Amino acid sequence: MSVQLPRDVIVRRADPRDTCEQDAIYRLYRSCSSTLGFFPQGAMTELIKDGSVLVATNKTDIAGYVAYSRIRDYAKVVHLCIASAQRGNGVARLLVEELFIETEDCADVRLYCRADYALNDFWPRLGFVCVGERPGRSREATPLFLWVRRNVAKPLLAAVDAQLREGRLTAVLDANVFFDLSDDSARSQESKALFADWLADEVAFCLTPEILNEVARNQDPQVRDARRLRATEFIVLEPPTSEASESLSTICRLLPAPGSASDASDRRQLAHAIAAKADYFVTRDEALLQYSSLIWAECKLQTIRPVDLILAVHSQTNDNYAPARLAGTRVTCEYVAAEAQLLPFQRHHTGETRAEWLRQIRPALSDPGHYFTKVICVEGDARVAYSTESTKSGVAIRYIRAIRGPLAATLMRRALAEVVEACATRSDGDGTWIHCVDSLDPGLTAALVDIGFTRSSVGYSKLVLRGIRELGDVQRLASPFCAIRPEEAERVCWPCKVLSKETATYVVPIRPYWAASLFDRDLAERELFGVKEDVALALENVYYSMSAIDIPEGSRILWYVSDPVQAVRGVSISLGSVRACARDLFRKFSRLGTYTWADLVRHAGDPWRPMVAYRFAFTERLPLAVSWSRFQRFLRARMGRTNPLAGPVRISDEVFADVYRAASDS
Repeated sequence: MSVQLPRDVIVRRADPRDTCEQDAIYRLYRSCSSTLGFFPQGAMTELIKDGSVLVATNKTDIAGYVAYSRIRDYAKVVHLCIASAQRGNGVARLLVEELFIETEDCADVRLYCRADYALNDFWPRLGFVCVGERPGRSREATPLFLWVRRNVAKPLLAAVDAQLREGRLTAVLDANVFFDLSDDSARSQESKALFADWLADEVAFCLTPEILNEVARNQDPQVRDARRLRATEFIVLEPPTSEASESLSTICRLLPAPGSASDASDRRQLAHAIAAKADYFVTRDEALLQYSSLIWAECKLQTIRPVDLILAVHSQTNDNYAPARLAGTRVTCEYVAAEAQLLPFQRHHTGETRAEWLRQIRPALSDPGHYFTKVICVEGDARVAYSTESTKSGVAIRYIRAIRGPLAATLMRRALAEVVEACATRSDGDGTWIHCVDSLDPGLTAALVDIGFTRSSVGYSKLVLRGIRELGDVQRLASPFCAIRPEEAERVCWPCKVLSKETATYVVPIRPYWAASLFDRDLAERELFGVKEDVALALENVYYSMSAIDIPEGSRILWYVSDPVQAVRGVSISLGSVRACARDLFRKFSRLGTYTWADLVRHAGDPWRPMVAYRFAFTERLPLAVSWSRFQRFLRARMGRTNPLAGPVRISDEVFADVYRAASDS
């Protein structure tokens, strides 16, 4: 078979009867013998007689030739020699492509080439892979690279590889990620996180043959040997050559022309991953990642950073991934699914660079089993980001940041409350410590104090306890990091309830609509209109009453939701009571609560009528509602009488403990 070239150059077998052509071939060899090494003319004549020399000729001159021999089931290239005037004109490629046709019945084609020859960037473009090396015979002992192009797939190995991939996602590692595995720099930690134990059951990490060509570019022979050995630990995907070539054509159409040998190698790795039907191509190459959407749309291959792959797999396997609804339908708290979600939280105003911010967030994102990184979103836009880490002493808040806006302070407090509530669900008998080690954004200190954090030796700390505790027990547990005063014990240890003579408990009746608006998410789901997200999210709220009872700051409030609910459903900490006319109270507290001016006037009947505003915070919706009848039984048993709950009523610690335990009893 012949291949036609421009300028009337053709590739064909050398004619064993044409002695002039044989002499011309050998003269061309002699002109390049300094790089080809010694080769007797008789040996060349024998190869020509065997039909194992292909020549590129324009009828009168020999532009180049390739000589090969067959050894068992493979073909070995003896010489590839191009006349100096023809180099760079595509003659070498045409000769090698014709060689592939002539040797298509062989398992593979092999050749040795000195490591310092420019052709080492040429062989990969023709599908060769550098699988090894041996010392050369030159005085400098320059290594000879062994290049192999496989013609026939190995079905047994392919079947084994397919079995290893079965039931798992397939992720092909780019060279920069693969090389990170033997690198100790901070940059490599993101890639190394891919090999956490929990990921092994979900993802089959693979390489393509092209990785060996990337290995060959390293100048250190010991590094090359170590990386080749490391590559044997991975599945190597080898799709049919025709499919890989078709995929490469697509990739070359989508991406700009490669600017280096490594860029060209990246494109071949992508092509192999596509042809092998991999799910992911994992890379740190920002230039490639810019085209991830195009590659996905055209080839259905996700090009992704290591950290984003970890997050993607974690989101699919984590039973708790379903976003937690904070209030209404506009505000959600969800796990971070890609590092891009955190980029808007870079602190430009402090001079923090993008690289500095990425160095802070990537270790946490790379280990979602150990860190919990979440964003609070309003209508889909991330407004607060925070990351917590499990430590020996409890939980560390590594960072918490908010986008400036009207809801920033409220959302930051809500984020801290979410961390506290999550810790409370898994807190043991001695409690869980939360330590905030962030460098503190403006406003964060105030938010921490409001949530019950106190200054400690490690920043700001909070002891999270469950259930009902005696004051002395709480103070003992808190002593390693901070001292707790009796009057602040319940706030500091929230959601724990601390029994002490300094803390009184009041039951306050509230209508279902206002309960839904102020604290009860379940009731809010039943309301079609009127529930305001910013109010429901707030930790501090206000409730207006015509009662003559004042509830002192630091007291406890049990919320009894009236007809038709008729049950105790929540508990809060009082921030004090304020008495004034309806107009003055609204002016003072319009930022809190859910009452509009019209609501308040309707309730008071007269703008100048005196009322009381009950300020409260740290509201906990009780896991189980305590019914009217059960609550009345507790009152009778502990205080000797029932109560119609027409207004706020003070109850004993024993009644409160009965109610709280009943509401928490699973």
